[in-house]
Amino acid sequence: MFSMLDPEKYYLVLAGKGNMVEELKNLVRLKGISSNVCFTGMINEADLSALYSIADVFSLVRERSAVRSCPWAPAI
Repeated sequence: MFSMLDPEKYYLVLAGKGNMVEELKNLVRLKGISSNVCFTGMINEADLSALYSIADVFSLVRERSAVRSCPWAPAI
């Protein structure tokens, strides 16, 4: 979906680590959007507020097992 947006207006920052990082990097290369995507790796907790402050959209992804334990989360 991100590859369909105007590259002059949008930049994607993916922070953190996980078992899908290499797969996501390959997908970014295949889609030809490498110049608009940054993989930061882990961010120090002290620097998180600066990263959040420049974002227009923020998403926090957790493992499904963590989501299932939340009573307000929809069934997956």
